[in-house]
Amino acid sequence: MILPPLDNTCFSISREGVYPPLGLMSLINYIKTNISFVEIELVDGSIYNLNQILNQLDGDVIGLSPTIVTYQNALIIAEKAKEKESIVLMGGQHCSALAETILKKRSCVDYIVVGDGEIAMEGLLLDQQLNSIPNLFSRQYGFHDKEYIDLNSLPIPDYDGIDLTLYFANFLERFEHWAFKGALPFYSRKGCSWRDNTGGCIFCRNDGMPTRTKSPRVVWDEIIYLHEKYQVDLFWDVSDTVTSDIEWLNIFAKSKPDIPVSFLFYSRADSINPLTVDLLSRLNCHEVMIGMESGDSGILSISNKGTDLQQNISAAKQLSNSGIFVFPAFVLGLPSETKESLKKTFDLACMLCEECNVSQIACTPLMPVPGSKAMNVLKNVLELKASYMDEDMYDLVSLTEDWLKYFTTIDMDILEEWLELFLALKPISSSLGKVPVYL
Repeated sequence: MILPPLDNTCFSISREGVYPPLGLMSLINYIKTNISFVEIELVDGSIYNLNQILNQLDGDVIGLSPTIVTYQNALIIAEKAKEKESIVLMGGQHCSALAETILKKRSCVDYIVVGDGEIAMEGLLLDQQLNSIPNLFSRQYGFHDKEYIDLNSLPIPDYDGIDLTLYFANFLERFEHWAFKGALPFYSRKGCSWRDNTGGCIFCRNDGMPTRTKSPRVVWDEIIYLHEKYQVDLFWDVSDTVTSDIEWLNIFAKSKPDIPVSFLFYSRADSINPLTVDLLSRLNCHEVMIGMESGDSGILSISNKGTDLQQNISAAKQLSNSGIFVFPAFVLGLPSETKESLKKTFDLACMLCEECNVSQIACTPLMPVPGSKAMNVLKNVLELKASYMDEDMYDLVSLTEDWLKYFTTIDMDILEEWLELFLALKPISSSLGKVPVYL
């Protein structure tokens, strides 16, 4: 099972190499628990470079989980794997959105996993009939059916098969000032309630999967186990908008055991209020990442974000007043972006850094991903249809330039100038754009 490294046109993010890939680890543990004869090795592209990965390919089955920013390297790995006569399958959001196109264009890929990978992987490894395996897209039979796994039934991730010291060393190098021993990821849910209700923000992919949650008790069992076994005291919930489910968060906070752990969460600005802040404080929450995206309320409305400037400011101040760090994330090049709206966003970022408890900043250009509203409207531009309609791999610079040309009044030079200013605001900042990361 391989997490491909970032393509050459991208740069590292502040959390890369700091946390083991939870999605693949969860899948691996499920397979190990349910199929005794399978041996699985994880190769993480945030730890190993492309050549190192290519030199250790020896599996009968090679599973790859690429994104739009790692897909080019995933294909290089897949081609090498086919030379060794391995079965190659891919999964993840990028591949799920482009399954039919990938299988039509890439002979080095045998199958695409769409949705939950556990069900499809189990069926494939047990040699079940291809036309009966849910969540699997094959050339022979296309897509059979989609099934959702019960998140409460999944085994707790066991990291004994990988060297956690590599991740802990990276964590301490970048976040030593936080004074934690180590950190691990978990997820309390899959899906986004905002996307369920409205179709989601313009830059997010809508996979049609409903939001599902683990019970608070199951999550605490996992955290207790990982804390005691690996002595970690910081846990990052990679789930979307846990604060939007106030009932779940209330039960989770009230059932907190007496163990010295802290949390990193994601949240929408509109779900930060005195009640959620109080619950986060009870959980000893260290940092909340908020997708603020823009300092221009009109841009936020056009992007279907569902929040405005005042909510962004209020959320940051409420968290800061409770001693919780704020991690604001911005997207440059949203629909109708102008020099003036970029300045409003930068002014917001500066104000937050001066007046609030900001720990780090993320800022990235809008890159339309397959399955998102942004990609759909880009494909509808007549002059661009030939470039995007039946493609599975994109030049990310050209993709961003095309988006800026047709849906904003700025160009790449302007965007990069502002991007560099944003990333210089904090010692720890990250982007997937062309400007180098400041760490």
